[in-house]
Amino acid sequence: MVVLHDYKGWGKKNEVEIKKHIIQESIYGVDLDAGAVDIARLRFWLSLVVDETKPQALPNLDYKIMQGNSLLGIPFNTVVDVQADQKFEHYKELYFEENEPEKKKELKEKINYYIQKILDTANQYSSYEINFDFKLFFSEVYHGTNAGFDIVIGNPPYGAKLSKEEKDLFKEM
Repeated sequence: MVVLHDYKGWGKKNEVEIKKHIIQESIYGVDLDAGAVDIARLRFWLSLVVDETKPQALPNLDYKIMQGNSLLGIPFNTVVDVQADQKFEHYKELYFEENEPEKKKELKEKINYYIQKILDTANQYSSYEINFDFKLFFSEVYHGTNAGFDIVIGNPPYGAKLSKEEKDLFKEM
């Protein structure tokens, strides 16, 4: 979700700081291929490095640029573990605010535990394997008055070999 108009202090930021903020706070992505995810993260870092006088670490893109199947999410009518969902949201908020590496690692383990718990619950009721869900992994985008994405860019699964069951599932969805 791009919300540049809500960001305070643009006039005091240089081009690299603005790019870093946009990359870290406004861009989300998912791909089946782990290599494509790594390349996307590297490309974001390179876009910052070309403008910096002293190269810095890649912005934190955990839970922003992800590997998974974005076509198969948790069905709308699926009951998920509400308590796990609330704890997940709480730990995710803390994770993005935390700067200490050891605490961040601990929070990431808790987040991943609750994500897996939610996915396991959803998979009990699903006829297909769920490993990614937009509203779960990108949950912060779905809160507030400007909920949802402003722009969505996707590529169809060119040349994908789909079984009859998968084709029927996609038609149903």
